[in-house]
Amino acid sequence: MTELFGYKGTILSVDLSKRRIVTKSLSKDFARKYIGGRGFGARILYDEVGPQVNPLSPENLFIMATGPLTGTSAPGSKMSFIAKSPATYGYADSSIGGVLGPQMKFAGYDAILVRGKSQKPIFLSINGSGVEFRDASGLWGRGCIETEAAIKKELGEAEVAVASIGPAGERSVSIACITHKGGRQAGRCGMGAVMGSKNLKAMAIQGHEKIQLARPEEFTKTVEEARRILAENPSSFKKMGTAEHVLGSNEVGSLPTRNYTSGSFENAEAISGETMYETIVDGSRACFGCPVGCSKYSSVKEGTYEGTTVEGPEYETIGMLGSNCGIGDIRTIAKANALCDDVGIDTISTGNVIGLPWNATTAGSLPRKARVE
Repeated sequence: MTELFGYKGTILSVDLSKRRIVTKSLSKDFARKYIGGRGFGARILYDEVGPQVNPLSPENLFIMATGPLTGTSAPGSKMSFIAKSPATYGYADSSIGGVLGPQMKFAGYDAILVRGKSQKPIFLSINGSGVEFRDASGLWGRGCIETEAAIKKELGEAEVAVASIGPAGERSVSIACITHKGGRQAGRCGMGAVMGSKNLKAMAIQGHEKIQLARPEEFTKTVEEARRILAENPSSFKKMGTAEHVLGSNEVGSLPTRNYTSGSFENAEAISGETMYETIVDGSRACFGCPVGCSKYSSVKEGTYEGTTVEGPEYETIGMLGSNCGIGDIRTIAKANALCDDVGIDTISTGNVIGLPWNATTAGSLPRKARVE
C-alpha cells in the first residue's frame, strides 16, 4: 500500500489451535491514529481480549508490533510484544531491539497476532512466502541460547531473526522473558509465559522486502544529521552502555541496595561500568541502524566463572542482581545474567525476588512461602 509510507500495510493473524493463517490490510486511519508498536498493540488487545480472560489461556492474544521507523536507517527504533500480563493481569508491553522488528517489516508485516494454543510444542517460521508451523518437541526444555542456534541450523539461515523462550516460559513462570540474539530480552511483564502457554517455543522471521519512504532523500539527510550529532558528541554511554549509571545512581542514593533498604552500596565501584569495561567487556553490539552500540559483549576471563559469556550486564541487571542482593563482584553478576538469559527469565524481577530477605532481620522471619532457602 504505497500511501502507507513507512508501513508494509499488512497484519498477520495466526491461530495456533486451528492452524489457520489470515492476513488483513492495515488501514491508513488506524496507522495514523495509533502509529505502531505499543499503540497498535494496546488498541488491538483492548478490542479483542476481555477483562475475564486468563492471561495463560488460549483466549489471550500475543501481539508483535512494529512502528513506521522500524527497519529504516533511523537509529533507536525497536518493536513491542503486547499481551495481557500473567504478572499483573492487566495490559502489558515489552520492547526489544536487535533485528527482529526489522525482519518482520522485511517479511511484509507491521504486526503479528498469535491466538489459541498448539496441541504440541511448535515454532513459527515466517518469511515473505508465508508461515510454516514447525515441530519444536525436540527443543522443549532447552535454553534460549541453544534453541536459537538449533533453529538457525534447521532452517539453514544464519541471518534469520529468532525470538525464543526457555524453561521458565514453558513452565508459565510469571516473570519469564523472550530472548533474541542470545542477549536481547523482552524482559518485563511475563511475555515469555504467554508464549509458553500457547506451546509456542519460538518465532523465526526473515524477509527481503524494502520499506517505501515518502521522501527518501529528506529522510536520509535527517538520519545523517542525527548520526553526525551522535559522532560529534561522544559520551561514556557509547563506551560503557547503561552500566555507566551505576556510580551516578550510587552517588545520589538511588542505586537499589539490599532490597532498597538503602540507595548506596559500599562496593559500587567494583560493579560499576568503569570496572566492567576494564575487566570483562570485549566489544560493543548495536541494534539495527543504530551507530551507538550501547550493548556490551562480555566474557569472564578468570576466577570461578571463567568462560562465562554474556551480552551485558545492563544497569538494571547490575543493580538488581548485584547491589540489590548485596553482591559486589561484576563477574558473579555476569554469570547470573547469563543463567537468566538462557533459562528465559527477567533479571530485574529475579533480582527483586532473591533480594527479598534483606527486608527482614533474618530470612527465618519471613512467611514460609517467601522464604529463600
